Amino acid sequence: MIDVKQDPTLAAAYDAARALDGAGIGRLSERTLHSTLKFWLQPNAAFHEVVLDGAVADIFDGETVIEVQTVGLYPLKKKLPKLLAHHPVTVVMPLPHRKWVRWIDPATGESGEGRRSPKTGKAWDALSELFWLTACWQTPTAHPLTVWLLMVDMEEYRLQDGWGKDGKRGSHRADRIPLAVVDERILHGLGDVAALLPPLPETFTAAELARALGRRGRTLWRAVRCLEEAGAITRLPKEGRTVVYRK
Repeated sequence: MIDVKQDPTLAAAYDAARALDGAGIGRLSERTLHSTLKFWLQPNAAFHEVVLDGAVADIFDGETVIEVQTVGLYPLKKKLPKLLAHHPVTVVMPLPHRKWVRWIDPATGESGEGRRSPKTGKAWDALSELFWLTACWQTPTAHPLTVWLLMVDMEEYRLQDGWGKDGKRGSHRADRIPLAVVDERILHGLGDVAALLPPLPETFTAAELARALGRRGRTLWRAVRCLEEAGAITRLPKEGRTVVYRK
C-alpha cells in the first residue's frame, strides 16, 4: 500500500491541472507529472504555454522562462540557445526518489495496489541527461541557465502490455503522479554538475564508476562524458585493459 499522501500544494496543483484538462482548455498534450508541476511552479495558467522567440515556453512570467522536462533534456538542445539570447531560463527536471508502481490491465483498465520500487533515486541520476546541456554552460550566453533538479516521490502507472506471463517485461509507462518533493539541487554551471559525482575513492575504475552511477550502455557513456566535460573526473592511462579515472 502507498504510505505517502500527496503534499497539499502538489494536490492543489494536480486538481488545477485536471480541471483544465477536463474543461478541454489544455493546448498541448501533457502527462500528469508535467502538467501538475507546471501548476505547482506557477498557479496562474495565463503564464503557461507562451509563444516566445519562435518557441513555446512552458512558463513565462515576463522575465524568466521555466521549462519543465519530465522525459529528457535532449529536446532542449536547440531550443535553449534561442531562449537564452533574450531571457534567463530555468529548466526543472523531476527525478523519481521513491516510487510506487501500479499495474494496469490493458483489457479492463483496472489497476492493482501500488508496490514500492526497491530503488531510491539520487541526484546523479540526472547526469546522462545533463550531458545534452553542457554546451549551454560552456558557451557564453546573454542570460544565465539554471537547472533545478527535484527529487520527487511519485506513483507510476504502467500498462501490463509487455511480454512474459505477467506482461511486465517491455511494458509501457502510462502516467506518473507526483506525491511529494523531498529534495532539490540547483545547478548554475558546470561546477555544480561536477558536484553530482557519487562518493568514490580518489582513483577508481570504469566498472566502479558504472556501479556507483547505476547506469550502463549509452546512458552510462553520456553520464561519464558529462562528468568529464564538467571537470569532475579525468581519464588516466590504462592499467593493462582496465580504464581508470581520477577525481
